[in-house]
Amino acid sequence: MRKIMTFVGLVGFLSACSSEGGISQDSSRVQAGLSSDDSVKSDDDGDKAPAASNVISQGPTFIVRNLPVTTQGPFWPPSEVANKDGDFVLVGINLTEPTPGNIVFVPNAHSIISKNTVPPMTPDGKETPFNWFSKPYKVVRDLDLRRGSPDLDMVLWSQSYGPPKGNFGPAPRIPAEGDSKFNLNGELATCPDIFPDAAQAAHYKRKAFPLHQVPISGFQGDGIGYDAETGNVNDPATATGPGCPPTGCSGEDPISRRRTTPITLGEWLKGQGQVRIQLTNFDSVQHAFTAATIEFTVHHLLPESIYTAWAVRPRNAPLPFGSTSPTQFPRLVQPMAIPNAFRTDTNGDAHVIFTVENPFPDPASDTFGRRIAGVNIVFHSDAQNWGACFGRLGAAVDAHAHLSSFVDGTLDWSSLVTVPARH
Repeated sequence: MRKIMTFVGLVGFLSACSSEGGISQDSSRVQAGLSSDDSVKSDDDGDKAPAASNVISQGPTFIVRNLPVTTQGPFWPPSEVANKDGDFVLVGINLTEPTPGNIVFVPNAHSIISKNTVPPMTPDGKETPFNWFSKPYKVVRDLDLRRGSPDLDMVLWSQSYGPPKGNFGPAPRIPAEGDSKFNLNGELATCPDIFPDAAQAAHYKRKAFPLHQVPISGFQGDGIGYDAETGNVNDPATATGPGCPPTGCSGEDPISRRRTTPITLGEWLKGQGQVRIQLTNFDSVQHAFTAATIEFTVHHLLPESIYTAWAVRPRNAPLPFGSTSPTQFPRLVQPMAIPNAFRTDTNGDAHVIFTVENPFPDPASDTFGRRIAGVNIVFHSDAQNWGACFGRLGAAVDAHAHLSSFVDGTLDWSSLVTVPARH
C-alpha cells in the first residue's frame, strides 16, 4: 500500500488517506521555509541542514507560526514566477516520480522547472487541471541559494498568458500558446465576473514581463497602452501640449512613477512572515468559539507593493475529503476577509488583522470543505487587487505567492476548532 498525501497549496491542499498509487511525501527532506539573507542554511558539505518546526507557540485558543517564503501557489502552474527563459523558478513543493506511477512531493525544494514539463493529461491527450498528482515536474536544475550564489541575482519574470480558451484543456493557457509545449495552468478563469468576455476568450494574449514591468492598468508613465480585446500594445495618444488636438498627441504625459529596478530572487527570498491566530467570540451555550482573529506581521517583502491574503480550504482542491481521484472542479480560492489587501511600506513591512467567522470547522464533520487549512500571501505585480478574485489573468501572470503556510509540508496550520454562530 502506498501512502497518498493530498495537499492543497495556493491554492490547493491535500487530505491524507491511503490507497494504491497516488502521491507520498518525502519526509526526509522536510525543512522550515526560507526566510533570511542566508536563504537555505547549509552544512559544511553544502547540504541543507534540518530546521525546526515553523510553529513558534500555541495554546488551547491560539497559535503563532512562521510563514515560509515561497514562489508557489497551486501545483499547476509549478510556480508563480519565472526566469527570463520562461522556465518556472520553484521555491516550494516539488512533484517527483522516483519510480513509475509513484508521485512523491518534496517540501522546501528549490529548482528551475521546465516550461515544457508534461502536465496531467486526459486519456485523449488533452491537458487537465484536475488530476494534480499524476505527473511530476521536469527539473532543469536545482537552485543554489547559498550566500553569494549567482542564482540570487536572477531577475524574476511573470509568465506569458493566453488565449483564455482553446484546444489545451479547460484552463486559460499559461504559458501562452507558442511559448511552451503544453498548458501548465491548473486553475480555471480566476475572475469570470470580469474576464474574459467572448472576444477576449479567443484572442487575448500577453507576453511575459520582468515582474517590475508587468502592465499596470491606467498607468501613465511608459507611453504605451494595451488593447482590451487582444492584449496588443497600442498608442494611448493622450499626451498634452502646444499643438495637440483635443484628444491628445501620440504617447501620454509621464504623470505616474513605478519601480524601475529588477526584482531578483535574492530580494524575494528575504521575505519573512508570521501569523497569530486567536479564537474569539466564545458561545457559552455551544461551549465553543465562533470566530478568530488572524493577524499577519510581514517584513522585507517587496516595498510599497500591493499584497493580499488568501484562505486555502479543501474545497479549493479537485478532490472531496476521503477521495483519491479528481471528482469535482476546484472552487475558486477566497480571500481571508473582504477586503483582503494591504500595502507594504518602504521597507517591505506590514501588519494586518482579519476577523473571520467560523474559520475552523471540525475536520471530522466539515463535509463542505470550508476549514481554513492555511494561507498564501500574494504579491500583485499589476498593483491591483480584484475584490474577491485572486487576479484578473491568473497565477504567475499578475499574481505571485510570496509567503505560504504549506511550503514545509504542513497540511493544516492549526488544530483549532470553531463552530457556526447562533443567529
